[in-house]
Amino acid sequence: MASKGEFKRRFPKINNCCICLKLKTGVFIFTGIILLIIVINVLSNLNFIFSNNDSVLSSSSIFNTTTKIINELGTVYQYSYYIYILVNAILIVSLVLLIIGILKAKLIFLSQFKIVFLLYIIFYLIYNIFSIISMNNNAEEIVNILVKDKSFNDLIINNNIDEEDFKSSMLSSIKNSFTFEIFYSIIICALYAYYYVATCSLAEDIEESVYEEIDTRNLENN
Repeated sequence: MASKGEFKRRFPKINNCCICLKLKTGVFIFTGIILLIIVINVLSNLNFIFSNNDSVLSSSSIFNTTTKIINELGTVYQYSYYIYILVNAILIVSLVLLIIGILKAKLIFLSQFKIVFLLYIIFYLIYNIFSIISMNNNAEEIVNILVKDKSFNDLIINNNIDEEDFKSSMLSSIKNSFTFEIFYSIIICALYAYYYVATCSLAEDIEESVYEEIDTRNLENN
């Protein structure tokens, strides 16, 4: 078993999380929030995939339209969707292990977080860059898919809306949404990065205390 003399910090020591919270309390709160958001996200995505035609969701216009967009844009989009769910499922397991690691001082559970969450941040960046670029490149195709959808088509006909004006308006809205997505992704990545550093700092605090206990026991035994 390693001793404290072999322990080296790789992350800065942080006493408080978000200024007002103790580090451990803050990490627990933010871990819980992230877990809740990701669990809801995964469940909703699984519901999206496995809903049958009789369900309320699958019979809704939103469900059908979203399905059409994903299916018509090609296999790459479909697989990226499944990969997104898989990665988030792995993150859920990692965060649960992190909580156990903090409560039980299980170093291996703390160590896995350092790797998994770092990879998740990288994945999140790449996935969002891919999504924004690819959706931007396919914006016109998305608009054409929407126009063909019955609900949008009925809207155009019933309100005597010029189809080209509608397409132009939709295209402008989609383009504007990309700007929001970029800023949103930057903010989320910054929060993830801060959470990662703070959590790793707490993990190293626990690791350091474990090694101190080992050294103390060794001295007592000698």
